[in-house]
Amino acid sequence: MRKGKTLFMLLLVFLMVAPLAVAKDSNMKLSLGGGFSLPTGNLDDGWKMGFNVGGTLNYRLKSNLYLIGDLQLNSFSLDKHGLDYDGGTSTITTLMAGAKYVLPSSEAINFYVEGGAGLAFGSVSDVKYGGVLLLEGDSGTDPAIMVGGGLEYKMNRKTTLFVEARYVNVFDDDSYGFLPVRAGVTFRI
Repeated sequence: MRKGKTLFMLLLVFLMVAPLAVAKDSNMKLSLGGGFSLPTGNLDDGWKMGFNVGGTLNYRLKSNLYLIGDLQLNSFSLDKHGLDYDGGTSTITTLMAGAKYVLPSSEAINFYVEGGAGLAFGSVSDVKYGGVLLLEGDSGTDPAIMVGGGLEYKMNRKTTLFVEARYVNVFDDDSYGFLPVRAGVTFRI
């Protein structure tokens, strides 16, 4: 849990510094965004829709091909089914490396596809009922993959808005997935 909070704070620092770093054209872009995350598969059995915040560094290799480094924080609350449970929040921080390919369609609007692999740092807080511990929290690190796509709208040479959806699959004993849908802004740095 502490790792997730530290990574989230670093993301906030990037959010404040990124507009100041926008200068000459370069091969680097920083995308920052947030939205909601939908649990799927085994994760959908116990948790409700949550939120997502994160950032992606994009390094242009060729005109339409980018290498990406991605950090995302996803949080899901326990589906209590009308009972008065406390806790049970699931937090999943993903750290991925991959590629993004932009499909040019016009001067201002482009579609893209992306994919990658990396690690998922997951944790679940203690579950209590009436102050009694029912389930002790747990945490772990597992391999993960993601695939997705999105739409970007170029506002000017240095700023782009985006909307994207991804599917993330985490390979632990039960293997689970989730679908972050987010919107944000990309700055050329």
